[in-house]
Amino acid sequence: PDYTFRHRVAAPVAEAIAFYQRPDVLELLTPPVLRLTTRTKEPIAESSINAFELRPPVPFGPAIEWVATHYDVVKARDRLEFTDVQTKGPMARWHHRHVVEPDGLGARVTDTLWVEHRPGLEGAATRVLFGGPALATLFAFRALVTRLYVEVLGADENSPSRRRAGGGIDI
Repeated sequence: PDYTFRHRVAAPVAEAIAFYQRPDVLELLTPPVLRLTTRTKEPIAESSINAFELRPPVPFGPAIEWVATHYDVVKARDRLEFTDVQTKGPMARWHHRHVVEPDGLGARVTDTLWVEHRPGLEGAATRVLFGGPALATLFAFRALVTRLYVEVLGADENSPSRRRAGGGIDI
């Protein structure tokens, strides 16, 4: 792998899995500065598709179209795994493996990425937007949001964590 990011969630693994299966999870896990617009969103399943646009804060920069297809999906009571593969977009290669698994009384989330940039100017742009420092920032943001929703607000409206937090709170 080119990059591996891990974080722990101090909540039952089932709640972490529920969070990653929310219909709005991509919007929650994308920093607002990237201005995500979803075009197609299918629940995680073998060959399901997510299509979206990103509009990074680049003056007069074009929208970045991205289509990802899910493969190698494993859904179990205590485990969620899947790989999203960019089938259309700015990268020469983007394979992103997601694993949510038990870790003691909580959950461990591991994101593993295999990436290749295109040559020339397009590759220079993706190295800035999707290179090591940018990915480290993106996955730190994702870890923070995951912990906030799962540990504090609750993975979904009916989770025990949300009830402990008082319910009905959205950010």
